[in-house]
Amino acid sequence: MKAQFELVKRTALDELSAVASKVDAPQLARLHAIWGIGQLIRQEKAEDSALVGLFGDPDPEVRAQSVKTVTDRYGRLLGLDLIPAPSGESHALAAPLIPMLEDPSQRVRIQVLLGLGRLRDTAATDAILNLLARKELVVSLTALRHAGTTALAGAATTDKLASLANHESLFVRTCASLALGRRNDPAVAAFLGDSDDVLAGDAARAIHDDWMIPDAVPALAAQLGNHLAHEGFTRRAINANHRIGTAEAARRVVALVAEEEAPVTLLEAGLESLAHWNRPLDLDLVTGQYRPLSERDPAVLAEALKPHLDTLLTAKLSKIRSAAMELATELKIPIANETLLAVFNNAEAEGPLRATALRSLAAQEAPGLDTLVTSALAEKDDSLQIAGLDLLAKSNSDKAVSEIVRRLESRSSVAVKQHAIRTLPAAQATDMMRALFSDLGAGKIEPALQLDVFEAAKDPVFAGQAEFADTILSLETAWQSAAATDPLAPFRLALEGGDPVHGKSVLLNHPAAQCTACHRIGDGAGSSVGPNLKDVGKRKDRLYLLQSLVDPQSVIAPGFGNLALTMKDETSIAGQFLGEKDGKVSLRDAEGKEITVDAGEIKERTPVISTMPPMGFILQKNEIRDVVAFLATLKGGKDKGVDH
Repeated sequence: MKAQFELVKRTALDELSAVASKVDAPQLARLHAIWGIGQLIRQEKAEDSALVGLFGDPDPEVRAQSVKTVTDRYGRLLGLDLIPAPSGESHALAAPLIPMLEDPSQRVRIQVLLGLGRLRDTAATDAILNLLARKELVVSLTALRHAGTTALAGAATTDKLASLANHESLFVRTCASLALGRRNDPAVAAFLGDSDDVLAGDAARAIHDDWMIPDAVPALAAQLGNHLAHEGFTRRAINANHRIGTAEAARRVVALVAEEEAPVTLLEAGLESLAHWNRPLDLDLVTGQYRPLSERDPAVLAEALKPHLDTLLTAKLSKIRSAAMELATELKIPIANETLLAVFNNAEAEGPLRATALRSLAAQEAPGLDTLVTSALAEKDDSLQIAGLDLLAKSNSDKAVSEIVRRLESRSSVAVKQHAIRTLPAAQATDMMRALFSDLGAGKIEPALQLDVFEAAKDPVFAGQAEFADTILSLETAWQSAAATDPLAPFRLALEGGDPVHGKSVLLNHPAAQCTACHRIGDGAGSSVGPNLKDVGKRKDRLYLLQSLVDPQSVIAPGFGNLALTMKDETSIAGQFLGEKDGKVSLRDAEGKEITVDAGEIKERTPVISTMPPMGFILQKNEIRDVVAFLATLKGGKDKGVDH
């Protein structure tokens, strides 16, 4: 390489050309000569023709590198940015390159495809398609697929690519679809109805992810209900309807949920979309990107729900029944009091559904509500007691305080006690809040309730009072000071008392945390970038789990931290740190290859670094507490944590 750069510095084109064209010269010397000529071409001190003569060389690597080097400078627009459509201009290099699509070496053919994509000459389109249509080509040939995609993206017109949606070759259709995606072209919507789920899913990603293609989003939304076996496709189709927000879009999502033909995870995605329909979140429900939407007229969703309400209220999946009841209550869709009363009085029905029926009766100011609330408070089910406390706090604060005290002094579940504490602001129970907050500072509150007491004290009902505001500020200041030596200090209240069911939802679905981008649970969805969490609750205690969330640099699992080494010979090695034993350091590089080096040959090394961000900057404390609770349930074996 030093020789190459020195010859380029001297503009030694003749010497470089002589070595490059010498058939019996060492291959490495010829390749460096080719790259040197490429440098001169970029500096406009040589012409493309200096390398075209090597297109017919007997060495396939020489042919491949000649093509790559001479076309590379035309591909600056083909990097991470969107690929522009062909301009319609011809290119002098296209004529000698097109015949090389028949080269016996696949490596050469791949470089020719990439080169023709860079040149953006439509004259190459038919020849490119002839190569890609070979029957032996399959989608799993990833390098060839990438090259074919780049070639079509650069050289084919939009009309030509869209017409390939009906091509008999799956390989051709795949390359054409990906090519339109690389151009951010709305015509990619033509591939949403493809018979191949994976291809259709790729088209959905092209429309929905990254830059998004707004003009094609309605086409994606209209495909909801197709490709139900492909989770990625259906999630994006649901979200496309969510983003459009029209009456027709709302009807599609409601119908998907009401039909109950999709897998449970997708039905839950539909319910999530409906739950946030009127007040969309700022973060995208699928990608987690910042994509804010305006609030919407609740009447649109209400009209979409009404025809399906009876079906939703009697759905097989309990979450659908509960969500339908909650939406009907929120949207003030009237349900006959007799129907709601029958649901509430049905002891065989699940508690959350009965609780929602009670809330709906309250919203409709049904007669005899006080009796129903008293009945709910006497039930053993947590959700009914919680609903009763909420309604009582609104109607009779004194009685609500008595019920709160009774639960905190009884053997009620942690969930009920936590909600009782969170009900204090609604009940205007200042005296009781003062006593609990004092007990918190004195360390007398049980660990599972500490965070709830602190959060309740921060409610505007209390936080505006000096006695609470000063103590809150004092506690937070002390935690932040302690965090310099103990990063867990601000989060120790989140160690106990979490809800594992909600924690699983956060881990799998939180759009900002993106936990499954690095982790998986057992054989479930996710990634192997980070450790599998299938038995983490068996191997580690809650303190470790909390630390791994808020201070990931301190608890890096073996084999998952990144390490960079500088050797004594000035070479560099980087990868995942696997371990150090008997004077040997082991890493796994980006290609998955294990590398072992002598520790004595290392000049410098970086600390082992986790790629996981501190979750304290992403999740709320109560969400962290719930995730800790869920992770603690993961004991391995066939159970993969709590039901969700």
